[in-house]
Amino acid sequence: MKNVLKYTLWIMITGLLIGNVSMFINGIQTGEKTSKYEREIARLKTENAELETKVYEESSLQKASSMAAELNFTKKSTPVHFDNLNIATNIQER
Repeated sequence: MKNVLKYTLWIMITGLLIGNVSMFINGIQTGEKTSKYEREIARLKTENAELETKVYEESSLQKASSMAAELNFTKKSTPVHFDNLNIATNIQER
């Protein structure tokens, strides 16, 4: 009876030891994956910031005015104001 209890105890201790080692290895692997994903997130954030800067530069008014100058557009046009609405009043009288 003592031998059976002794062998059972050794088997349980060995099983717990193997389980502990496997959990430790699994924790290390998970930590490495987490670190890899954090580096990837940091890289994507910097790439995103660079792309946002490029978008802002391309959509800015300064870029539009420089492109307009390159394409020989006129600088400003004078607006036309309709202070006297004769045309509108003539339509209503008909």
